[in-house]
Amino acid sequence: MAPWFQNASCDPFTPRSAPCELGSYAVYSINVSKADDVVAGVRFAQRNNIRLVIKNTGHDLLGKSTGQGAIGIWMHSLNHSDYISHFNRSNYNGPAFRLHAGILGSVAYEAAHAKGLRIVGGDCGSVGIAGGYLQGGGHSILSSAYGMGADQVLEWEVVTAQGDHITATPEQHSDLYWALSGGGPGTYAVVISVTVRAYRDGVVGGANITIPAVSNSDDTIWDAVEYFHSTLPGLVDTSASSLYTIEQEAFSIGPVTAVGANSSQVSALLSNMTNYLDSRNVSYTYNVTSFPTFLDHFLHYFGPAPWGPWPIAQLTGGRLIPRSVMETNNSAVTAALRDIVNTPPFYVAGFGVNTAGKTPVSSNAVLPAWREAIAHIILPGPWNFTLPRGDLGKSEDSLRDRLDPNLHELTPGSGTYLNEADFEVATWKQDFYGANYDRLNAVKAKYDPENLFYAITAVGSDAWVVAGDGRLCRA
Repeated sequence: MAPWFQNASCDPFTPRSAPCELGSYAVYSINVSKADDVVAGVRFAQRNNIRLVIKNTGHDLLGKSTGQGAIGIWMHSLNHSDYISHFNRSNYNGPAFRLHAGILGSVAYEAAHAKGLRIVGGDCGSVGIAGGYLQGGGHSILSSAYGMGADQVLEWEVVTAQGDHITATPEQHSDLYWALSGGGPGTYAVVISVTVRAYRDGVVGGANITIPAVSNSDDTIWDAVEYFHSTLPGLVDTSASSLYTIEQEAFSIGPVTAVGANSSQVSALLSNMTNYLDSRNVSYTYNVTSFPTFLDHFLHYFGPAPWGPWPIAQLTGGRLIPRSVMETNNSAVTAALRDIVNTPPFYVAGFGVNTAGKTPVSSNAVLPAWREAIAHIILPGPWNFTLPRGDLGKSEDSLRDRLDPNLHELTPGSGTYLNEADFEVATWKQDFYGANYDRLNAVKAKYDPENLFYAITAVGSDAWVVAGDGRLCRA
C-alpha cells in the first residue's frame, strides 16, 4: 500500500519516541481461507454497521484496501489456481485458469508455464491478478497481442454485500460480470476467484535501449523521446508493447515485448529508432533477446519474482495519451513530460500499447479511452521516508495542481488508468470510468444498495465522506 495511506502511524522510519498506533489500518482482519469466511464477515459488517474494506494482495497506490475503524477482508491466503484444459461456453472453448483472489501474478505465470501456456497479467510479479488489477481493467506487456486483462475474464466467483455466494458470467448476473470486468475494485462484491483465458506459449522477443544523460545533452535526449513517440504506431501495431522511463539520469526504452518474434525481428522493429540514434551520433546501449517462453522473458526483464525491479512506495499520477494526440501534438506531449522530469521527485514511466480491436470474452466496463490510447503515462514520485510528511504533501500539491492538469489539457476527452492515478483528482468519475459511470452506478445500487463497500474514487464512493478523525460517515 502506498505510504501516503499508511500515514506514518507505525512504521520503521518514525522515531522510537513516536507512538505506534493503528492509524488508518483496519482494526481487525479476517484471514480468508474459504468463501464462507467472506460470507460471515460481510454479514457481520452489515448487521453491525461496521466499515468494511477488502484487502487482496499485491499493490494499492490509492489506499482502497484500508480504512480507519474497519474490518478487513484479507484475501492473501486464498492463493491457489486450477487448470481447466477445456473451458466450454458459448463465447469461449479452450484452456483456462481459475485464479483465486490471493494468487500473485508471477505464481500464476509459473502455473500457466507448467502447462505450456501463458496468461495476461501485470508486469510486476507481485500484483494480485484477481483483485484490483483485473477489476480495474489491467494493462499488460501482452495487451497489444491479447487485449486488456479484463478482456480475458470468463467468469467471476464473488460474495455480494448481502452475503450471497454467486458466479457472474456473460449469461448469468451479466450486469455484475460487466461491472467487475474493468469497472473498478472494491465496490460491487468480494471476488473469491476469477477464471481467465489462457494462450499457447511460444517465443517472445525483447529489447532494451538506454540513452544516458552523462554522455548526451539534455536536448539530445528529449529529441530522442519525441522521435520514439513518433515510432510507437509502427511498434505497437505489430502486437508488440514497450515500457519506457524518462528520468534525469537517462531515457530508457524497454523492456520491449514482442510476441512470436526472434532477435532479428525485434531488431527490425526497432531499426527506425536505432538508425535515428546512429545518424545523430547519440551514445546509447542496446540489448536484444528472444526467449522460448513468456515466463523466461518475464523473469529476465521483470525479475526477481515475485518482487520485480520497481519500488511502489510513491505518489502517483497518470494519463492515457490518445494515438491522435501523439500523432498531431507530439512536441507538446514531449514538453509536458519534460516539465514532469524537471519537477523532482517525479519522473515519467510510459507504456506504449495498442488494445484497439482486441476481442474481449464479452462486453465489459474497461475505460473506453484505453481503446484509443497509444501510451499510458505514469507520474511516479518516489516516497522519501526521511522527509517530513509536509514536504511530501507539497509534492502531492504539485502533482494535483500542475503536472496532472497539464496532461489533461493536452488530452481532452481521454482518461486515466484508475489503478495508477492521483487519488485527489477532482474529475475522477469521468477520468477513471468515462461514459460507463452511470451504468456502473446502477449496478452498484442493485448489488450493494446500502453502500457497504467503499473505496477511494470507487463507483458510489461519494455516498460517503471521510471525517477529520478518519471515520467513514454518510454524505
